Amino acid sequence: MLQGPAARHVHFRRGMTKHNGSDGAGGDGREAAGRARPAHGRKRILVVNDTKEILELFRDVLETEMGHDVTVMSYAPDELSRIVEHQPDLIIVDFMLGERQAIGWQLLQKLRMHPETAHIPAVACTAAVDLVRESEAYLLEQGIEVVLKPFTIQQLENAVDNALRLPEQSMGLRLQEPGGAKEEAAAGPG
Repeated sequence: MLQGPAARHVHFRRGMTKHNGSDGAGGDGREAAGRARPAHGRKRILVVNDTKEILELFRDVLETEMGHDVTVMSYAPDELSRIVEHQPDLIIVDFMLGERQAIGWQLLQKLRMHPETAHIPAVACTAAVDLVRESEAYLLEQGIEVVLKPFTIQQLENAVDNALRLPEQSMGLRLQEPGGAKEEAAAGPG
């Protein structure tokens, strides 16, 4: 039997999962003692990944630690239509290494090209440092936050906070690098 955050799952299937007690405080609407409210208010965050355990970890951090409403989804042929229907405030795409990695990049491209999702901030989690460096101009232009694997909870939280602020500020690429270093790319010559 599952315990902790995983116990609140209604079900997991190839697609989205629903969640009971999404307020992270036992489902009664009260906030747990000592937990800070999100800096940007409670936001709807969609996490896309094919690994159930990773989805549960993201849910635990984003709901329990940061106070957001989280929906998780695995990659599927109809993912874009489901994202359009859900209309999250933020999308986190967790890229796997190997052939599946291309699917994450394709999803980001589809999101940016669709008029109903182009405005949604995104965070990309990846170990593909070379690919990120090669795609830096695109990511900078699109305002996509990048968290390089392996990352800490603090780096993920920083990337989520930065991405949620993007609509309020100019777009820019910030890489949350392993080991705590943060690199910011300037927009334009400098």
